[in-house]
Amino acid sequence: MSAYNHNSSFLDNINLAAISDIGNEIDPCDMISIMFLLYEDPHLALRNLTVYLRVSNDIGGSTCNLLKDWASHAQTRSTWKAELVEALATCQLNTVVRKFGFDTPATRSCTRNSTETSYLHPMKKIFYMVCENLDSKSYEHFKNLIKVAGNLKKCRAFSKSFIK
Repeated sequence: MSAYNHNSSFLDNINLAAISDIGNEIDPCDMISIMFLLYEDPHLALRNLTVYLRVSNDIGGSTCNLLKDWASHAQTRSTWKAELVEALATCQLNTVVRKFGFDTPATRSCTRNSTETSYLHPMKKIFYMVCENLDSKSYEHFKNLIKVAGNLKKCRAFSKSFIK
């Protein structure tokens, strides 16, 4: 049983007003990570993050609340609150997790093992954890590997078009 199910009464503490309050407290770098973990559509996440970062850089703080925008759309899913708590705990935003009433050690134990995920996509969670632990040299190497893999995929698709 995950910490989120066990503390399901604390999920009642999560609403749009509470999300609006904490959304303004989250550092832009952490917000990028949270949105990566939460958004199902990466193109929508990227578009919203681009606007968020432009506003954040232009006025030294953000007036748009990505977390509240995500929650407004995610409310149609019964698991949206648990998804949010798992993303916050994965990003180690313990202060925010505690504001919702959750026990930080319990939520941390559920997120420490990257292969165990209750509500987030496991590959996104693993990818986040890998990136979080890269130093700048490893990041450059990893980025180049991704570029090469992307180019190989394009080459295969291109060559398949001629084989038909």
